[in-house]
Amino acid sequence: MSAPKRLISFSRLLQRFTAAPKFPGDEEKSRLAFRLVVVALAGILIAIVYSAVWLLIVPDQHFRLVFALPLLIIFSLVIILVKVGRVQLAVTSLLTGTWLVIAAMVTTSGGTRSPLFALFILAVMTSVLLSGWRTAVFFGGASILFGAGLVIASDRIPLPTATASSAWLSQTAILAFVMLQGYIIIRDMRRSLDQAQRALAERDQTEMALRESEARFRLISSVTSDYTFSTGLGIDESMQYLLLTGAFETITGYTPEEFYARGGWRALLHPDDLAQDERDLEVLRENKRVVSEIRIIRKDGEIRWVRVYAQPAWDEAGSRLVRVDGGVQDITEAKRLEAELRNYTIELERLVDERTKALRRAKEQLEMVLNNASNALAFADSAGDVLIANPAFRAAFDERGSRYLEFVLWSLSTEDEITLVCDAMLKVIYDGERHRLETRLRSPEGVERDVELTLIPLTVAEDTRRNGVLLSGHDITELKEMQRFRSRLVADVVHDLAAPIQGLSTRLYLLKQRPEQIAEHVRALDNQLKHLRNLLDDLRTMSDLDRGQMALKLAPCHINDLVQRVYDTYSPVAADKHLTFGLNLGANLPAVQLDERQIERALVNLVSNAVYYTGESRWIGVETAAESSMLVVRVADQGIGISAADLPRVFDRFFRTSEGRSFRAGGSGLGLAITREIIEMHGGSVGVSSEVGRGSVFTIRLPLDAQTRGP
Repeated sequence: MSAPKRLISFSRLLQRFTAAPKFPGDEEKSRLAFRLVVVALAGILIAIVYSAVWLLIVPDQHFRLVFALPLLIIFSLVIILVKVGRVQLAVTSLLTGTWLVIAAMVTTSGGTRSPLFALFILAVMTSVLLSGWRTAVFFGGASILFGAGLVIASDRIPLPTATASSAWLSQTAILAFVMLQGYIIIRDMRRSLDQAQRALAERDQTEMALRESEARFRLISSVTSDYTFSTGLGIDESMQYLLLTGAFETITGYTPEEFYARGGWRALLHPDDLAQDERDLEVLRENKRVVSEIRIIRKDGEIRWVRVYAQPAWDEAGSRLVRVDGGVQDITEAKRLEAELRNYTIELERLVDERTKALRRAKEQLEMVLNNASNALAFADSAGDVLIANPAFRAAFDERGSRYLEFVLWSLSTEDEITLVCDAMLKVIYDGERHRLETRLRSPEGVERDVELTLIPLTVAEDTRRNGVLLSGHDITELKEMQRFRSRLVADVVHDLAAPIQGLSTRLYLLKQRPEQIAEHVRALDNQLKHLRNLLDDLRTMSDLDRGQMALKLAPCHINDLVQRVYDTYSPVAADKHLTFGLNLGANLPAVQLDERQIERALVNLVSNAVYYTGESRWIGVETAAESSMLVVRVADQGIGISAADLPRVFDRFFRTSEGRSFRAGGSGLGLAITREIIEMHGGSVGVSSEVGRGSVFTIRLPLDAQTRGP
């Protein structure tokens, strides 16, 4: 920074430090702050001069410079305290500090013989200027007592004598401070004189304004529709009408003379309002202002409403009411309008109430529709803030998506779907185009659903701030599942029908080519036809289950008998494959209500799969037991197993694992689906645990109380 800039910065800092602050609303505090700053700055200047004199003139007594330092600290502290608003503390610090420093200076420079003793006079004068006569008396008394102490001490202890320099400095300081205080006093006197002159000018202006106002009032009273009055009250409370101005004759129809002759104010009152007038007079006797609405009867017999403003005036002793001044305003038209307004208000309240009830009913109906709608519905403004959302919407999207439209994108499954929906939102908001698209949403639990999103731009009147987007989300997961199932069904049926048909075609061709092997061809054709019949039978069963046409024929049944029957059926087949076929029947199992044929069919599906999908020389087993009020049947094998990815779908229709397709070409893929339906119709459940290459365990659980559900 250059030298001129540094000088300017220092000058601004010094000016800010030395300027006296102003306190709005407290002129006395501002004046005292100014005095303190002036005295402190003068003190700092004198302390600096004092230091220079001792250094230049009497350098052999430079030890006296020690008094300059506390003076500089005291005066600087005073300025800081004034700056922070602690003006009274600054006064106390200045007077006390300077008095103590003066006392120290006097003690070390000759006592009462020292010219510096006169500085106590300066301290007393400063206390008068800054704090008042009580403080001056305190510091004056303290100075006198201190001087007396010095006199007594001087007889016993020799005190140093004052020098010519100290005498000159003390006299100079006194003269400087006297002139400074004179300046402050003259400045305050001029300010007080200016204020007095301004007050006199304001009073003259006020008197002139009052005269002009009186003239205007008289002019207005002559043309106004109201009138003023002044009524004197005698000791017997007789009324003397002193003043009637303005529209008195227009309002009452009487001239003042006719009014006096008729009997005055009470003669004009409506009979029903005489009591109100008595109550108003009682209020005036309590020396309170009255504003009252009352009816009068005009000279022509017309009844008119007037508003009376009355102000009581008491005698000088304040012993009784001597006069009532005020005005009368014709409010007949206002009363008529008030009555009409009251009628309009009642009618409006009725209409508003009816409309409010209708809107409330409509709102309740709308909320009922929204709250019970299966579609996710939400309305967002043009900024993307969701204003209205039904429970289905809040359930479909995460918490942020139910508050801000853009966070709907967080629930989408893939980046491509996010881009697609984002483009659609932008077109709806900025281009006003309606969009419908299908996408997949992922719930916070990780479950994906197919949803049809419809984005509709909405315009509410001309208020663009209320325009926005209506978003509707329709869950089409089941529809998509049905479409996927239908496609899979067609593909699986075509595949499962193609194999036996191809086999039939091949056998017929071979039969033509080798008729001598007719027995072998007939056997093969019979197997292919049996496979077709089984497939059609499974399809018919699934159709009956879907249409609810399979009714259970319940009867008491022992599960061990059914398991034993299935075991006996498949034991020879297991023996042909060199399988170890174990059977463990639980003891004392109770009979339960079951459809014997359907349960046996379910067991056959599980046992046949275990036999067919288990390689030679391995183990399969069936066991029954009762566990926690449930009847349990487990079918375990050491077969090919099921991968973890395929386990959730093993009970789906036409589903076959990749391992199953490679191990066995036949099968409809409906056996496990039929098994689950049969078991669940009995109120039970079927589950599976498996590991590829190590086998599977299928577990059927049936309630011992035989609670079943309908088809």
